Amino acid sequence: MEFNPDGSLKIEKAIHAQNTNLKKFDYLEILKLVDEIPFNVGRNLLLALLQGDESNVSVKKNQLFLLGQFGCLGGYEGDEIQIMLDELVRKDLLNYQKNDPRYGMVFSLSEKGRKHMISPVESVLDKGTNSSALIISDDQRKVFDSFDFFLKNFNDHQKLAVTSSKEKLLCIAGAGSGKTTVLTKRIEFLIRFKGVADKELLAITFTKKARQDMLNRLSTSILGNKVQVETFNSFCEKFLRKYNDKQYDKEFRVISYKEKIHFVIAALEKLNMKMEEALEMYFSARQFQDRENDELLRIFVNDCFFVFDLFNNQGVPFRDFTDDMTGLTEKEKQSAKLTYQVCSVVRHMMKTQGLRDFSDQIAHALEIMKNHPDLVPKFSHVLVDEYQDINAIQSVLIDTLDSKNLFCVGDPRQCIFGWRGSQIKYILNFTSKYPDAEIIYLTDNYRSGRKIVQLINASIRSMALPDLVHQNKFDGNCIAIAHPAEQDEFAFVLASLQSLSVDPSEVFVLARTNKQLRELSKLLLTQKIPHLIKTEEFTEGTSGITLATIHAIKGLEAKVVYLIGAHSNNFPCRASDHPVHSLVKHEEYDSEEEERRLFYVALSRAKEHVIISYTGSLTRFFTDSMQHFVEKIGESKPSSDDIVSRLRRYRFDAAKSLNLPPYHIFNDKTMIDLATQLPLSLSELEDIYGLGPNKIERFGQDILDVLQGKR
Repeated sequence: MEFNPDGSLKIEKAIHAQNTNLKKFDYLEILKLVDEIPFNVGRNLLLALLQGDESNVSVKKNQLFLLGQFGCLGGYEGDEIQIMLDELVRKDLLNYQKNDPRYGMVFSLSEKGRKHMISPVESVLDKGTNSSALIISDDQRKVFDSFDFFLKNFNDHQKLAVTSSKEKLLCIAGAGSGKTTVLTKRIEFLIRFKGVADKELLAITFTKKARQDMLNRLSTSILGNKVQVETFNSFCEKFLRKYNDKQYDKEFRVISYKEKIHFVIAALEKLNMKMEEALEMYFSARQFQDRENDELLRIFVNDCFFVFDLFNNQGVPFRDFTDDMTGLTEKEKQSAKLTYQVCSVVRHMMKTQGLRDFSDQIAHALEIMKNHPDLVPKFSHVLVDEYQDINAIQSVLIDTLDSKNLFCVGDPRQCIFGWRGSQIKYILNFTSKYPDAEIIYLTDNYRSGRKIVQLINASIRSMALPDLVHQNKFDGNCIAIAHPAEQDEFAFVLASLQSLSVDPSEVFVLARTNKQLRELSKLLLTQKIPHLIKTEEFTEGTSGITLATIHAIKGLEAKVVYLIGAHSNNFPCRASDHPVHSLVKHEEYDSEEEERRLFYVALSRAKEHVIISYTGSLTRFFTDSMQHFVEKIGESKPSSDDIVSRLRRYRFDAAKSLNLPPYHIFNDKTMIDLATQLPLSLSELEDIYGLGPNKIERFGQDILDVLQGKR
């Protein structure tokens, strides 16, 4: 891939950015329609009803086009309606939850919504909460002027976040807006100019890397290493070491990863089960593909301890989760039973040998604080980083510390860990918990070019948060490229990486799943391209280009970002390398919206160039409004000649091995449909002419492999 001297991509076609103004929200029409529908309704069907889409299968089947409110918002784009729905849920006028285990998340009219529909006295739009407009008082301006020597490089929003005297303060910090800089500057301001003793102040973050980053920034000031900056785990670990005897009858320590593996293997032996047998029972045939037993064992070990984390993070005791088997297949029930049995044995062994896991530490520390209130550490100021990621038990810890002054910084748009217990409600409902709190929005983006900022704003518009404002003078580039098959996509990425002129450390290749990273890494190794793979589970390789899952890359940035596999099967993701995620029922969260936020996080890592690459259908998270900021290459259907050739060759080989005529595998019309529609999953094969259940069962996976260039 070549760049012009000014840093822009050499692409013939360019689409100029346009600003889209949202229309007035006719929210009462939505309430009336939801009230009129005879059953609770999912998001997609509700959008179809509001827009008057008579082609929708459920609309036709249930004759919902006869509803009086059908098509009441026919003039609106889907993005605009998403904003209204999310705002109605936020204001408790609509419920959005899982009422029946057989169905996904559904909308229903709340009691407050019913009353509001009859007498709409209050505006559904909270102008104060959702506005980024900032009015600086004369007194605040005087403070800014007095500390100009200290704050001269900060914008007004940042200055207010650093100097505000409010006891409870939430800083909504968008991508690239300098949240860590603001957080550390506020710490320095409190200690240097407000007389706060370092021992009275506690800063909490989530990862060792974020903690070290904060300490490095603080060490450049006069504070040195005096400030107590901790992760949730390190804070509780120090507390437990100090008061070990209050919780345990002997010395306890954190279990090592090597011990975790040893305990799981020992648990299987105690259950009279061979490791290979357990792995075959736990993983699907797809998950077994191209993996050694050592890697599968690591995943199984991680999944077992994920179960402990999930219960601890929700603040509930470990229990037999196999009691809730609704909707699971027999294979999934076996996997769930195996996981619970192994976890039970491991739990007992840990307790016997005086070991605890990281997630145990918060639970055990809170038990001591509950039983011995006099031992609760006292801080006049508590500052929490990445507040959008806190879970139930971390929220309880913050409440238990009960600091008079609480400063939280985070971004709801980057809440992507709901699957492991994080709950976005804590940041969204901050003012409900602290009515006198001040909300400050950091909207100036200092990371990305203009087009990239406009693109990420459009991608997350349904959250109705203030748009980010680009502060860099360069435009940046955003392109989307379609490929006939995965092998073509990887070949493009390889050729593109080889032609890049930027420092390899400034290049990210991001994927939704580890599987894509492994396959691309093999290709890069054949070409001797230095790279490292960074996932949530491990980092391997040498310095160079970074291959990473989106979850693992959060908080980092690079000049060039490739997002590969951005198709409809990955966003939202239909597959997981971790069976346990679908086996353990935990507090419901909106996985669809979390996947949308994950897409946003991936795009917002880029400083100068975003390359969205995909096969088949581009994710529906790529909205109509995003097209204004993207140069689409390969927008038309790719040539299917090569795919037809591969399908014909496969048909010949399969027919020969089974001693059947080729048309018994599939006929020419089916072959053309496969080559033009490019289905990505077994379920999508059901829409292909001539492929019934029996053929899909016999040949489906092979056909998908051919379409993806894997055979």
